[in-house]
Formats: sequence, structure tokens, C-alpha cells
Amino acid sequence: MTKTLQLFAMSVVAAGLLFSTACTKYGEAMRYNNKGVNQYSDAELDKAMDSFSRSIRSYSDYPLPHNNRGLIYHLEGDYDRAIADFDRAIEIDDEYAYAYNNRGASYYKIGEHDRAMEDFNKAIELDEEYGPPHYNRARYFYLDLNDADAAIEDLNIAIEKNEDWEEPYYFRGTIYEAQGETALAQADYQKAQELHDEHTHAKERHSNLLGL
Repeated sequence: MTKTLQLFAMSVVAAGLLFSTACTKYGEAMRYNNKGVNQYSDAELDKAMDSFSRSIRSYSDYPLPHNNRGLIYHLEGDYDRAIADFDRAIEIDDEYAYAYNNRGASYYKIGEHDRAMEDFNKAIELDEEYGPPHYNRARYFYLDLNDADAAIEDLNIAIEKNEDWEEPYYFRGTIYEAQGETALAQADYQKAQELHDEHTHAKERHSNLLGL
């Protein structure tokens, strides 16, 4: 599962406010959504897409399958449909931090960088413990604004929130390397490799810095 785009299986809903028929539809929607999450975890994206769509048809006011289907659209490069699904998730639950983060990632992909930044900021405002929008915002700071200090600050927070996530270490390492901070870059590349053996970019950069 990608860390910058979040896929959730469960949510807390005030079920007592729903009529019995709606409760039945909601339960069906939740089952299809959770089935889709399992299929997504098994890399069965077509099946997951179908399950999320079935969940939406069962109970259209359930925000999670809109977010989750949007994630698959994003991975497939269909950013307009992804944004439409994230829009709907946010329309249903305007405090859904994960959907704001995900929509920001899609906006960034289509060149709407200012709107992406607004969504990353909103996600952080809604959930201070949520690391991915800090990582995404760091990319904006560094790649768009050339503000290395702000990018490192956000990457530090992303690492603090999730120490077992390799990408913030790797990205921070690339910034340190560009600044000539070789020892710091080596440490970050090594950490990224420890967390994910298949991180070939971190391995290559680390080897280059060591002169191997």
C-alpha cells in the first residue's frame, strides 16, 4: 500500500441515526468496501474497483469506498475520476483528512500545485498525527519552491509520525546530498534500505556516496 495515498477499511458511523433499511444498506456497503480493501492488498485492483463500486451503489453516503476507489483511479492515472471520487468523499465527510491528502496528490499530478498544497494543509489541520501530507507537502516545498529547510522540517514530522516508512528517509537523504551533507545523506539512505530491502534508489545513492 502506498503511504502517500491512504486506503481505509473501517470507519465509525452514527448508525443509530439511520433507519433500519439504511442500516442494512450501510452494512452491505461496508462489507463490499472491506472486501475491496482485501483485494487491493492482494494487488487485485480490478476486483477491488468492482467491490468499491458495489459498496457505493449499496450506500452512496458512505465516504470510504469513494476514497478507496479514487485511490485506484489515481494509481491508474485517471486523475479526473480520482478527484471526483475524493470530492464526493469530502462532500460526505468534510473532516476526512485522508481524502484531502489523496485529492491533493491527484491535483499535484495534473499540475494544480496550489490546490494540492491547500489540500495537504487541510489534511494536516484535521489530523496532526497524520504523516503522509507532511511528506507530500515536503515535495512541494522542495521541488516547486526550492525551500530545502521547509521540506526537511516536514519530512522530520513525517518520520516522527511513522518511523517505519522508508520514503521520507530517502527523500530527506536526497536533499542532504544536494546540500553536501554527505554523512546525513548516507545515514538516511542506509535507514531507507533497512526498512525496505528492495529500495534500489537508496541502495544506489548510498553506494555512490561510499564510492562503491
